[in-house]
Amino acid sequence: MKSVHFMFALSLCISIGYAHKCYQCYSTKSWEHCATKEVTCPGEEDHCVKVKIEKNDTQHFSKGCSAKSKCKAHESCKSSDPPVECKLHCCSGDLCNVATVPMVSAIMLLVCALVAFIREVSVW
Repeated sequence: MKSVHFMFALSLCISIGYAHKCYQCYSTKSWEHCATKEVTCPGEEDHCVKVKIEKNDTQHFSKGCSAKSKCKAHESCKSSDPPVECKLHCCSGDLCNVATVPMVSAIMLLVCALVAFIREVSVW
């Protein structure tokens, strides 16, 4: 009976570890050329990050792990000297940095507005 109590007490001291996973890649061409692989994030890096940087007519595409504090600190990564355009997206789910940075197409926005207008007019 003592061994059962000892095993129970020992099991309370064991913590279950959770390994956060993200996609990791780097490219200077496009998201499609970003050779994506799954990685287990180390230590406190509990977020996935996706970054597109444009500097001196060169683009850099990157995915990887990051700490939440670093995501908040780098939310505005644009610079005017030298001019740097930056799009950064942090997320907290496993493998959540899979897709490209979402962009709204002006043509699709126009088509949706036109369809909504036609449907509204046809109801009258």
